[in-house]
Amino acid sequence: MFMIDTPKTFKVGDTIGCRINGEPARITWRDDDTLVIEPGDARCILRTRSEGNKRVFICGHEGTGKDRYTVEKQSGGAVVSAHLTGEDIARLQGI
Repeated sequence: MFMIDTPKTFKVGDTIGCRINGEPARITWRDDDTLVIEPGDARCILRTRSEGNKRVFICGHEGTGKDRYTVEKQSGGAVVSAHLTGEDIARLQGI
């Protein structure tokens, strides 16, 4: 899974620079359901929330659809549960 804060002004179609694991990166908000870590790591958007002047994205694993997750909203946040198959896990581990 992937979580990142962006400026609240970030909107669908925009690409911005950021740092992921300390390394320079670029992300694009491709459509209502997809955030892309450039050049092509598409992630389904599970949830967004606003915090002050930031928008927080919570996304799934690369290549894994929303149907593999359950998002339960809680006061002050959410609980995200992944329901991955053996095939999903093998793909994510590069097997």
